[in-house]
Amino acid sequence: MKKRLISVLLACALTVSVFSFAVYSADEDAGDDTDSSAYDMGDIIANIKETLCAVFKARRKVTESRSLESDRDGIYEAVLIADLHADGDPFRDRTYILREALAGMTATVGKVDALVLAGDITNCGDIKEYINIRPKLSLFTRAKKILPEMGNHDSWHHSDDPDYAKARRNFMLFRASCGIFSREIYYSRSDCRCNYIVINSENTAHNMAEISDAQLDWLGQELEKAAKSGKPTVVVCHQPLDGHNGGYDGWAEEGFAETPARMESLLTEAAAVSDAPILHVSGHRHRDFSANSFEDAGNGLYYLNLPSFEYSFGNPGAVLRITDDGIELQGLYVGEERVAEELCETLN
Repeated sequence: MKKRLISVLLACALTVSVFSFAVYSADEDAGDDTDSSAYDMGDIIANIKETLCAVFKARRKVTESRSLESDRDGIYEAVLIADLHADGDPFRDRTYILREALAGMTATVGKVDALVLAGDITNCGDIKEYINIRPKLSLFTRAKKILPEMGNHDSWHHSDDPDYAKARRNFMLFRASCGIFSREIYYSRSDCRCNYIVINSENTAHNMAEISDAQLDWLGQELEKAAKSGKPTVVVCHQPLDGHNGGYDGWAEEGFAETPARMESLLTEAAAVSDAPILHVSGHRHRDFSANSFEDAGNGLYYLNLPSFEYSFGNPGAVLRITDDGIELQGLYVGEERVAEELCETLN
């Protein structure tokens, strides 16, 4: 009875949210002087009906994923995805694709211990985009915790007139809705099986992240603690480091060459003294899985560059699986509810 009531309340909340978006979008398109009677209510209602049908169909996949839990005893799993590029319109194809991909992810892996969003969660850091994506993460994923990171698109608040202060505020509100509270934009979290260190841009820098010396000092301290923990560590930075994952050099092109060099040095130093692997996770490039997606840098340091969850074939992501027998990194095509054979690695 309680679950049914919660489902009804969610459906009602979603209906109100979708209707509000529809009217808001119509209002923006029509202009302030347009009579509200000009709105085509038939189209709005039809869109709401179609959206709700798709929502409940996707939600059924999430409910059915509970059957996977019997096989998870002693297994820790973290799903890693990047470049969701959510926008603020619940009726666009992009929103439909994202909803189906999240439901497919849950149908593939079930309930997970962590969901890492490695940047470009939104298309331009607008509050409407966060409002659109947040309920979908609640409805269509089953993650014990969500760990978001700010990508370059999230730092813009509209690329034609960037406003980092607004973008930061919107991201911090979204992050708080995921249970992440800290004064700084960057943060770390640890649980019983894994450490997470999340790098975030401190200014709008178009395609790169502007990272202060203070944040890099903090990164060094967090890596030092993580290296002593005996647990694997995931370091999340939206942009791949220069020279890795196929020779990326985007930082240098925009005048930030010293940042990736120092980050690489800190990662290498920590890996040299850590008993558990360190995995640097990035997105940004929208490249399909290939030989360059995963890089073994030696000494237990690895670099993973994820395709775009929204744009790339099959809605790809990866799952980090930790058991008593070892640590595995498995690629996923969640849009097709299957593993990606191109990425299957053991981390030592």
